[in-house]
Formats: sequence, structure tokens, C-alpha cells
Amino acid sequence: MPELPEPASAQSRFIATDREWLPCNVAHARMVLAKPTAWAGYEARYLYTAEQVRAAIQQATALHTYKPDATDVTDAEIIDAFQGSNFGHTRHRELLQASVLKKLVGYHCGHTITTIMERLGLIGKTGIPTQRGRALVARAYANLMVVSG
Repeated sequence: MPELPEPASAQSRFIATDREWLPCNVAHARMVLAKPTAWAGYEARYLYTAEQVRAAIQQATALHTYKPDATDVTDAEIIDAFQGSNFGHTRHRELLQASVLKKLVGYHCGHTITTIMERLGLIGKTGIPTQRGRALVARAYANLMVVSG
């Protein structure tokens, strides 16, 4: 988790009576936010500049940026492996991800996709996913969490 920058300023209010946030100093807001139960009926918040927000988003995004490694299945490998097959669509990476996941939980897959997974080194001869296969599923899950939260 990226570290947040020092707030540019702060605001506070009494929840029951103040509809609008009023300026306060950062030290006061920090004190209120540190022990919110001691300040029942009162709240505070930090304020950041647009530049601070952009920098924080850029830093957080960099942590989730995909970095290829040796366990990757490249697009070229997938195109080559699926040459001559007809699954009714061309979302072959998604098909591989779902099929390796099925193997991880002990389900059966058809002959063609099983042969393709073996050829790509995603499962062994016994049908158990290899490190490369588990990495494919882990990346798919990580991407899903970044996209859907």
C-alpha cells in the first residue's frame, strides 16, 4: 500500500449542528482521526491538492502494473497452440485460465484443451497444474481484482 502524502489542509465539523465543513489545522484533524470514539459527534477529514491525488493514484497504479516474467504464456504461444482448433470464439487466454482453474479444483476438461494445456506446460502429464499454470491463474485472479475490486 502506498504511503499517503502529508495533507495540504484539513476540515472538521460537529455532525449534529454543522452542515458545512470548517477549516482546521492538520494536527487537530490527526488528533480527532486517531481516536474517533473519543470525539463522538465530531468528525475531521484531510484535504489534498489535485497534484497529491494524481501522484498517489500513479503510485498505486504502478504497484498493480503487470510485469512479465518467465512463467508467462505469450500471445504468440497461445496463437500457435490454438492453431487449427475451433472453440467457437477467439478468447483463448480466458479459456486457458478457466481450464487450468478447473484442473486446480479437480474438474475434467476436454481432450483438445487438455492437450493444449500440456503442450504449453500449464499442466503435467497427470493433469495437475504446473507452476506455470498456477501463475497463469494467479495473474488472471489478480487482474480480476484490480478491474472489479
